[in-house]
Amino acid sequence: MPPSTWPPVTRDVPCTDEIRNLPFDNVQWYIGDLGPTAIHTYYEFTYVWSSPTFDVSDPRVVFNDTDAPLTATFMSQKSHTFTVEVSASAQAKLSMVIMATLTTRFAWSWTTQVGVTASTVVAPHQTVHGDYGVNAYYLMTADRVVTWVEPPEQVGGDPGEECTETTGQVTRNIPTTEEGWHIYVKQPNPF
Repeated sequence: MPPSTWPPVTRDVPCTDEIRNLPFDNVQWYIGDLGPTAIHTYYEFTYVWSSPTFDVSDPRVVFNDTDAPLTATFMSQKSHTFTVEVSASAQAKLSMVIMATLTTRFAWSWTTQVGVTASTVVAPHQTVHGDYGVNAYYLMTADRVVTWVEPPEQVGGDPGEECTETTGQVTRNIPTTEEGWHIYVKQPNPF
């Protein structure tokens, strides 16, 4: 069972020397009537917990209600895109955590294929499930996002008093590049 998450909370913080010296990952510029404004963003992700999972894009079921075995062929007919929920400017930092703790074979976005087949023998009076999808991980990180705004009169100087910090634990689904069928027998309920 995953640890409890706590949603990210954003609060205003003093623009300290620590914030001034952060290696910011992204700078966005806006040109207004008073001149350019820069918004700097720093991302930090700390590993908390992970667990493997399988993201299903196309579930299938075959029930053999005969007294003889039969061959069932599953074919994926639905495609689904699984996407890691994180901003593009934060991907470099989060990828370091993913590759150090989970896998190097992951995708920011992965769309499952259509037309992939798999066959199995279904015993008499059994139900076989075939789930097509992609191997994935649940990844929980402690996230910290710091932003500060340089108003036009301070661009190139010290940050003003517009600094915010967002912290919280976030669980993300991380799809890998390994997709295929998971086929399993579901035993009848004895009750």
